[in-house]
Amino acid sequence: MRVVKFGGSCLKEPGDLRKVIEIIEKYEKPLIVVVSALHGVTLELERSVENLKFIDVEIFIETLFRRHLKLLQDVVTPSTTTRIERKLRERLEELKEKYELAMETFRILGEIPEELYDEILSYGERLTSLLLKELLLLKGEECEEVLPENAGLITDGTFGNAFVDLIESAKRLKRNIPSSRITIIPGFYGVSREGHITLLGKEGSDYSAAAIAYCVDADSLDVWKDVPGFMSGDPDIIEEVVLIPHLTYSEALELSYFGARIFHPLTMEPLMKKSIPIRLFNINEFFGVFEPNTIISGDEPIAFLPAKGVTFTDDIAVVKFEGGEVGRRPGILSEISGFFGKHGINIKFVITSQTSINVILAKQDLKQCADVLKETKFSFVEKVTYLTNLSLVAVVREGIVNNQNALIRILDALKRVNASVEMLSGGASGSSIYILAPSANRLEVVRKIHRELFCTLYSH
Repeated sequence: MRVVKFGGSCLKEPGDLRKVIEIIEKYEKPLIVVVSALHGVTLELERSVENLKFIDVEIFIETLFRRHLKLLQDVVTPSTTTRIERKLRERLEELKEKYELAMETFRILGEIPEELYDEILSYGERLTSLLLKELLLLKGEECEEVLPENAGLITDGTFGNAFVDLIESAKRLKRNIPSSRITIIPGFYGVSREGHITLLGKEGSDYSAAAIAYCVDADSLDVWKDVPGFMSGDPDIIEEVVLIPHLTYSEALELSYFGARIFHPLTMEPLMKKSIPIRLFNINEFFGVFEPNTIISGDEPIAFLPAKGVTFTDDIAVVKFEGGEVGRRPGILSEISGFFGKHGINIKFVITSQTSINVILAKQDLKQCADVLKETKFSFVEKVTYLTNLSLVAVVREGIVNNQNALIRILDALKRVNASVEMLSGGASGSSIYILAPSANRLEVVRKIHRELFCTLYSH
């Protein structure tokens, strides 16, 4: 069995569905196909809920119907679309009922319950999976659609950003996945033990596909996108990026967590547990042969590359706890981390010195952190400072922390930056070097480090 995932970027224009169907039909093994919403649909659903008072639900539903129908133009003839149109109308009628319930609830309570919000946003994927199933049936394929709530993809119940309960989900999926050659499952969401629909976070379809691959012991997770593979940097800001043909799970996780937009960061976690490789394909380069552009696995072949990627994120803030003895007194770090855990604030990582403990967290969590810190005192902490004008640059490669040549070249690149960096630290996994730089200079930092590390490859 293989799990195959198609991203929303593969589903933009008429003709895209034809490519997807051709690829599915070329696979010889039994497949579970996990799909995202059509490109941009989840954002439209999100905006519609946030502006519920101002939208005409009938018009919005009709717009969704027409948008999905448009993708059929290059796949089927008008005479064969009647059943698909009827099925789409039925599913959109379900969505319309959710909107009506949301409007009534908002009128009474002044807000929309989280469970209803998540359920409405899940319909982007539900519409895609229905469309794909019906088209495959028209093609004569043995195919069934199974929704995550029926498959048993169980989550921890957190709305908006849930974790999959892999152990419980594995028990249920093995019972509930049909024996058809092709099973279509919408991505992006699961279901709590209480029966509530819970989203898996931004780009969550990758994560749900990885969780499903874990549950069914898949040979691989094949991810189809419209990118040429995992690149050494963001081609929007670096001209001379290099294709990375192989990454370890740790490298891919670090790159995804700190800015690379290819995968949801949690995608790697279920696959690592069972050594299931990810094979990344470019849908625009498929000519009948399955040749992955990038493979992510637990193996680390001998690599000539000095790094696997240089990436950055602006979504950080630094809380600096300062005091003359904070680095020497036992228990202070535990006290501080316990405070963050108590208030549900996630720590990205910590850098310490003899006089300072620097906690790096997501920028969105800073206000909550500052509010609760006003009422909190820590032993030997004399001053708390907040830094928000910084970005984190990550240079990633297995073992890079112990690679003296790479460290020297990174420092040489930083000498040529027109600003001083705030911090430089090795990651705990040993596969990353982190640099905190002024946000105004982070692109310069990324470009200079990338050029220094990859310049010898440009001429090849």
